[in-house]
Amino acid sequence: MSTAIKKMVQIKDDVTHRDHQNCDVIMQKIFQNTAGYHADDHADFLKHDPALTTVLDKEELASQPTMSRLNQKLDKDTMKQFQEVNRTIIDRFHELDVPEILVLDIDSTNFPTYGDQYGSSFNFHYGENGYHPILMFEGETGDCLKAALRRGSVYTSRQIHVFYGEFTYKAGSWNKSRKVMLKLEKPADELFFIPTFVVTTLADSPKKTIQFYAARGTMENFIKEGKLGFAFGKMSSTEFEINANKLQIAVLAYNLNNGLRRFGMPKEMKKHRIQTIRMRLIKIAGRIIHSGRYITFKLSSSSLYKGAFFSTLNRIQQLPVIV
Repeated sequence: MSTAIKKMVQIKDDVTHRDHQNCDVIMQKIFQNTAGYHADDHADFLKHDPALTTVLDKEELASQPTMSRLNQKLDKDTMKQFQEVNRTIIDRFHELDVPEILVLDIDSTNFPTYGDQYGSSFNFHYGENGYHPILMFEGETGDCLKAALRRGSVYTSRQIHVFYGEFTYKAGSWNKSRKVMLKLEKPADELFFIPTFVVTTLADSPKKTIQFYAARGTMENFIKEGKLGFAFGKMSSTEFEINANKLQIAVLAYNLNNGLRRFGMPKEMKKHRIQTIRMRLIKIAGRIIHSGRYITFKLSSSSLYKGAFFSTLNRIQQLPVIV
């Protein structure tokens, strides 16, 4: 992933901070988020953390001022580049496991704000000040396909007009035509319909078929995991574009964890939330042995989850390297 960031995310003016390249600071933000340290201030306490310095191959981590200076360089271009990195990660996941179906769950939520933050406003649907982002997840895997931060004043409607239909379609790469179920949903006071397409072999009516696929998604759980586990809603900057970039970085951390659960963890841990994963695999006691040019991390012989730890490690080592 660090290679993808180096190739695709170019911070304007190519600013570096002492010994910390921009891409290194971004990776540090992602790893801190994964470990549950969401605030830039946490960097000062983690400066010589043995696990993070080893993973990032650095003698010491970037400090809070360094991370905050990088924030000031984030703009619309870097936000789009982060989204492109995220699409690359999702593509890599699909190369490891080609999905049989794709269920797209799209919904909005509320990110509370406090103080004078640009773009924040009172949203009557949620009854508080904040931003009103829209998120798209893949309903089967939980991958966050895209996240867009929006002003808090963006309209939220509870009344909609819905139409269902079906037709046949043949894409250029398909060997035959397939049945497509269609749902058109138009929020009140909105100009355009929101379409939902489902390619299926089911024989039910369009409405029953789409309701069947919709029931397979757990959108609320995905949003909850993103907000509580990866600080999707931590909008600490007064600048809208900086907050939009912070959301993209949090999405990268979320998806990397989601991929780790699917491809690296034993079956009994695949459904665990990030809080449980941190407790069992990340924030665990160990001993560090320095010998020559090597650093060895040793688990306690009485560790409750050492079986799951080594099983995960072995699975990661067996994953193919995709360039």
